[in-house]
Amino acid sequence: MVSYHDKAKHKNISKMHIRPELGRDTKRYLKGENMLSKKMLLICLEGAVIAGVIGCAPAIVSPDAGVYQHCKLYAMSSRDIDAVYAATLAAMDKLQLKVTEKMKDVFSAKVMAKSAEGKIITVKIKPEPGNKTSYDIKVGAFGDEEMSQKIYDEIIAGLAIVRTK
Repeated sequence: MVSYHDKAKHKNISKMHIRPELGRDTKRYLKGENMLSKKMLLICLEGAVIAGVIGCAPAIVSPDAGVYQHCKLYAMSSRDIDAVYAATLAAMDKLQLKVTEKMKDVFSAKVMAKSAEGKIITVKIKPEPGNKTSYDIKVGAFGDEEMSQKIYDEIIAGLAIVRTK
């Protein structure tokens, strides 16, 4: 009995030439000799990653503004971190959210609370250049835009009260 390899030797066919209908370029690609397609794929992948990273950044156009994106409400205030922190605590109290954790130092602040429904609310506050402050509000694991907006509105109202004092 004649083996497959004997037939391949007899017909002068190498392992890559088993499919004679394939052209020379396809055979080179299968061997890894044609790197142009692989480079193009890599460039497209890098472009997609860069677009995804840039697309994740919220677009806040002015101070004292907020935008809801990717399960969080991102906001910017023209007030310092102390005022935003105080307004956040006042907002939690006014909305009857139980503060479970609060932390503040020179570099950041964080307030965590729990709603009556059991959702965990996190407000992260960071100082920005020019005596401005950025903060984000996240409600629950997958976000809650309506509740985030209520908290944001109360923080803004608290900042207006702090400003007039």
